[in-house]
Amino acid sequence: MKIKKLSYRAPSASLTMAIMQIVFGFSFSVLFTILYVIARVTSRLANNYQTAYTGGASVTFDPGSFVSFLFLIFIVLFGLLLCQGIWGCMVYDRYRKLARVIMTRSGAINVRQLSEELVRAPSDIFADICATINGKYWSGYGLTESTLVLADGSKNSGTVLSGPDLYFKKAKRRSRASFYFFAIIFLPFMIHYGSPGFQPQFMAVAIISIVALLASSAALPKKLVITQHPGKVKEYKPEAVKTGVEETDGLLKDGLKYLEELIALDQGVSDQKIKKPVNELVDITRQIFDYVQKQPEKAKQIRQFVNYYLPTTIKLLKNYEELNRQPVKGDNIRESMKKIEGIMDGILFTFRQQLNDLYRDKNIDIAADIAVMENMISQDDNLSGK
Repeated sequence: MKIKKLSYRAPSASLTMAIMQIVFGFSFSVLFTILYVIARVTSRLANNYQTAYTGGASVTFDPGSFVSFLFLIFIVLFGLLLCQGIWGCMVYDRYRKLARVIMTRSGAINVRQLSEELVRAPSDIFADICATINGKYWSGYGLTESTLVLADGSKNSGTVLSGPDLYFKKAKRRSRASFYFFAIIFLPFMIHYGSPGFQPQFMAVAIISIVALLASSAALPKKLVITQHPGKVKEYKPEAVKTGVEETDGLLKDGLKYLEELIALDQGVSDQKIKKPVNELVDITRQIFDYVQKQPEKAKQIRQFVNYYLPTTIKLLKNYEELNRQPVKGDNIRESMKKIEGIMDGILFTFRQQLNDLYRDKNIDIAADIAVMENMISQDDNLSGK
């Protein structure tokens, strides 16, 4: 998976910017609203006086009305700035909620769990993720059909989201900010000169507004959109990658064999207490081997995982299922089952950490790039200050 780097912006800086947009947008909207009302009243009084003085002759150009029209443009402009600030605060709140849940999962979580913990539909969660990516809250991201990786610049760490029963799809859409250019030109004219007597001007302004909309839509960078599509889970039977190194090839072959056993156990587990963690173990293990198959040089990092954690986990789960099938469960059986249930959180943590460690090099590269960029920005600021 290729991690695409983004121009990272600290969440605190984004929140500060949004608050400033709200303050300036609201303050100047109120100010220019007052000025607009004053200009309209003054223009009307002046127009009435000039009409009476000229004996009812029509006025070809009213400078007071034109000034009030300019004030109305500023009202719309700062009103849009206010809306942008409110949207920025909403995106920050979405990032805060996402980060709070994601960062407690030790670097890996699937979409279903994220949806349950946030009590939101997966489609809404993807909308939040896209908004935070476009808002530069992450320093990078990577995407495959079943895995989404988010690189967090504030903690120099990565987060892996998966969806075994979903297919991720990336697309680009036009920025909605292009409508601001349309609104800044068209709305003030419609509000101020909305009378039928201004049809030629209306056509001219409409054409200018549409041209501004199309030009800004083409010039502004497109926004990332990630959607999810439900689909039938495909049978997972990957072939081991041949690296030419006998030890590595044997390791991958054994690991994929254990993964098939784990999938079979997942399909046969009936106890709901352990069904959910086993399902997550399968998701994480798939991602680990998907990653190692694409980058076989990382196989040495999962040697302990394949030789110990996977077979031991499978053995415990087989024992649990055997105990669970007993028609009469005595104290010893219940105690053994409870011990296995109790250790599942620790096993999940280990599996998540193993997956997270595979992306450590990517995160180190991203963190180094961020540090270099910050130093360059600091040097440029110092030079410009001189």
